[in-house]
Amino acid sequence: MGFLKDFKSTVNNAKEMQAVGMQMQQQYQEDMQRAAEADPNDPDFQPIEGVTLDQYATIQAHLIKNAVVGPENVNAYAESQGVPAGQWDQIAALWTARMSQSGAVRNRYGAVYQSAIAS
Repeated sequence: MGFLKDFKSTVNNAKEMQAVGMQMQQQYQEDMQRAAEADPNDPDFQPIEGVTLDQYATIQAHLIKNAVVGPENVNAYAESQGVPAGQWDQIAALWTARMSQSGAVRNRYGAVYQSAIAS
């Protein structure tokens, strides 16, 4: 009898975990939908030193994807992508600060970053 009880409990736990997983997937899809619908007129999305959030997220993703390391290499890559010379660290810090204050900015960053990593 104990074996059947344990088996039933395992099956129930698996069903609960599946339900939680489905809820998480639904939440992720909703977050990505909201990110795609971010209002470009929102002041939180205004470019920093001419660098848009989408541009920043794409550069960040490509730095990781291409294993660009070292301050000189990172700055050179960022500059090759249109970032003003010597401004990458400041721009990154300011976009990070905006993300810490705005869920919409965070969501949009995540969606663009994931897309850039996948491409």
